[in-house]
Amino acid sequence: MVFDCRLLIPLLALVAGALAQGQVVIDPGLIPVRQPIQNILGGVYSNNVTLFFRNSPYRVTSDLTVEYGATLTIETGVQIYFDTGVGLKIKGTLQAIGNEFAHIQMLPYQQQLNYDDTFPKFRLIDGATVRDGRLQALFRDRWRSVCTMVTNWTSIDTTTACRSMGYSDGEAPDK
Repeated sequence: MVFDCRLLIPLLALVAGALAQGQVVIDPGLIPVRQPIQNILGGVYSNNVTLFFRNSPYRVTSDLTVEYGATLTIETGVQIYFDTGVGLKIKGTLQAIGNEFAHIQMLPYQQQLNYDDTFPKFRLIDGATVRDGRLQALFRDRWRSVCTMVTNWTSIDTTTACRSMGYSDGEAPDK
């Protein structure tokens, strides 16, 4: 088999340009959803409903029930993302029209969280050594003392604070 590179190179350039401009849609499969899904489903449906490919993807945020006498039709290629603990209950009819080239996908919704992944800043002050003293946390650009009530401070809190200051644990040193 012989390929004519004069045709292949412009085709590759066209595809690469389209990818760079976001014009080519790549099936994300189980990759977490990157943009908020606009089409939200959930609740009880007593009338016929069709999930169209052109409106895909869909997100189910609460249990979705199709009542007796109603039909839920899902077109070829539709993607439906389900929040944790949410299900689909069919009392009526489910008509899912997929094929081997454009599957209907029902996937877990994996919300993208925006959070600050830096450790909280802690310090010890008024202690005899660098390993003891009164614990303070930096909060809203001010150092504030941490509550000393034993019931509010757990071993996980202690470990987090100690590790953020460069220590491996929160154990009291041997004397």
